[in-house]
Amino acid sequence: MICGGADFGNRIEEALFIRQVLGALHKEHTVHEVVVGDLLGTCVHAVNWSGDNAMPTSIYTGDWNRYGSAAAGRCNAKMLEENDDIGMVVAFPGGSDVADMVRKALIKGVKVYAPVMKGRE
Repeated sequence: MICGGADFGNRIEEALFIRQVLGALHKEHTVHEVVVGDLLGTCVHAVNWSGDNAMPTSIYTGDWNRYGSAAAGRCNAKMLEENDDIGMVVAFPGGSDVADMVRKALIKGVKVYAPVMKGRE
């Protein structure tokens, strides 16, 4: 499962960082499926990476019209509930929605990896 800020990945060096991290994780842990939320920022690059690697991808979208700002948290909960076999959450830089996913993953006992890009420590 991959999460990150809607704006993270908009710069070329961020997009390359996302791809490098996912490639390294795949070599080390063998990624079997990519699960992401709304297709913004980080998630766009994760989906592109999974397509380039012929990997199954599940995309969850929040119901923003119905739930407003609570949509992301509800989407995060749904992703974790429906993917009991998730091995890891990769949390790229982001705001409160990424923090929410990290908190929910840790409560569920899912390993969280939060890569840090040089210059953004």
